[in-house]
Amino acid sequence: MKYFAKIFVLGYLAHFIKSASYRCPVISCENNLYKNRCMELDYEFPQNQTIRFGKCKNNKVCNFRSDTNSLWPVKPNQMNSMTDISGGQLWTYCIDPNSWEVGNLMPGRSCSADYQCYSNLCINYKCKGLEYPAACRDSKDCEVGYKCAIDYSYRPDKIIKNVCVKVQIEGQNCTADLDCQVQLVCAQNSTKANSKSCQRPYSKGIGDTSFDGRLCQTGAINSKSQCELTTQIKYNKKALSSPFKCSPDDSMKCEKYDSSGNLLTYQGDQLIPNYNGLIDYCQCTNYSAYTNESSAYCIPYGNSDWQSLWKFYALRILPFIESCHILDRNNPLAWLDSGRAIQEEEITLFVNKYTQLSYHHFQQNSSSILCPEAISPFSSFNWNKLLNGVTQVSSYSNAKNIEICLKFALGILLLVTINL
Repeated sequence: MKYFAKIFVLGYLAHFIKSASYRCPVISCENNLYKNRCMELDYEFPQNQTIRFGKCKNNKVCNFRSDTNSLWPVKPNQMNSMTDISGGQLWTYCIDPNSWEVGNLMPGRSCSADYQCYSNLCINYKCKGLEYPAACRDSKDCEVGYKCAIDYSYRPDKIIKNVCVKVQIEGQNCTADLDCQVQLVCAQNSTKANSKSCQRPYSKGIGDTSFDGRLCQTGAINSKSQCELTTQIKYNKKALSSPFKCSPDDSMKCEKYDSSGNLLTYQGDQLIPNYNGLIDYCQCTNYSAYTNESSAYCIPYGNSDWQSLWKFYALRILPFIESCHILDRNNPLAWLDSGRAIQEEEITLFVNKYTQLSYHHFQQNSSSILCPEAISPFSSFNWNKLLNGVTQVSSYSNAKNIEICLKFALGILLLVTINL
């Protein structure tokens, strides 16, 4: 009897330990959420976190973006370890697409009124920033092609002054991406510390030497500083097969390897909101209360699909965004608005494919496959709505420019007629 009692107790303890360890939250995708919300997070510590996503109605879009303090997504165990959620954002709301960037348009963007621009200055239907030697608070204040930097030459009162200065061109030294022209990134030249220069991203082929994954068409480099493809993914030292299912644990990452077994590394990308720095972790899609199991997957970053995407970006988008602000280098809406000769269809193709690859984990679960459609600003569901907002402002600006040209032409014609 005592033997069976011990077995029962051990079994109970094993179940308790399993349930007390991290598991994915319950994730659901719904057509309607309460009070115009598109994302809701419910926390009952240490378990039973529930995340609900809902599609926005009436042509609105989900206001889910990288500059918010949303409590999702986070590193796997972080949900269980949180004890204070007062500073986090538990709900995200649907907004009008025309208000997506209102008040935050960078210099160079189309505008019809001052309040739409971060600088609060709309001149000739373009947001206008400051140029050298104007004082600035940060780079948002500065004109296209400029950044906010310390002017060490200005010390009349031994006070350091920040001014708008021109950004660095290709090959010049830098310390961060914001030091470089909008089509460039600040990347290592060698393994030596502080040996960075402005370089063109996604320009190097497989086998080329690189010290930063962003310079490679694959987006990744191996331990020998060579651009390579991801051909194998391991989790907890075990090789995974497609679709790369894993068990979420904050102590382990999804490791990518090339065909020779070399570990790959890269710089976290910044297009998908809130996912920068998390792409290495096992990504949750759902939790089943019936089986007490989590459904989660590794994102196969750096494989041939990503290579095709970055080659397309380097060829069809990057060369045409020199008119964009340095803070708009990862903003597809700005590419379309301020970019030169980029087709709307090409940007749409890029952002839709980017969303599909970045939300690989959601694509594997029938109950969560529509979640990225609801929250990602670059999903086909939301992207077309955002495009309409940008197009309306741009169309207004173009109409006004045409009106000004016509009035000017009419004035010239009147002057010629009078002289005759």
